[in-house]
Amino acid sequence: MPKNLRIYIIIFNFIILISSHAFANEFKVASINLGNIKNLFSSESIGDFFVYPHALKDYSLSGMSVVEFNVNKDGSINDIEILKSLGQPFDDAIFTGLNVFANQGMNQSKISKGFRYRLPIYFKN
Repeated sequence: MPKNLRIYIIIFNFIILISSHAFANEFKVASINLGNIKNLFSSESIGDFFVYPHALKDYSLSGMSVVEFNVNKDGSINDIEILKSLGQPFDDAIFTGLNVFANQGMNQSKISKGFRYRLPIYFKN
């Protein structure tokens, strides 16, 4: 094998090795962040922030609402969009719960960059 070709193959393999290692590190960081996000928004972590509307306690309404929102690096939540609503009292409970969560629960989290999140919320009386 010519000497120049062997050098090019070695350089090419080195570049592939370095690139794959860099990609693997980014993938590991992304998977760790995904796990943190799932834990942050688990029902054990966030469920207490969404209170069943007091005005509807006598009606025994149950169901699921779906909300989508942005979480910024500083832990603030904005651009809240209700994708599936159970009605205005439940929507108000969601807005209140997200506001309290952003002020209390998000301050303890480690967020490396902003993201958009879709959260199902179950209301049961």
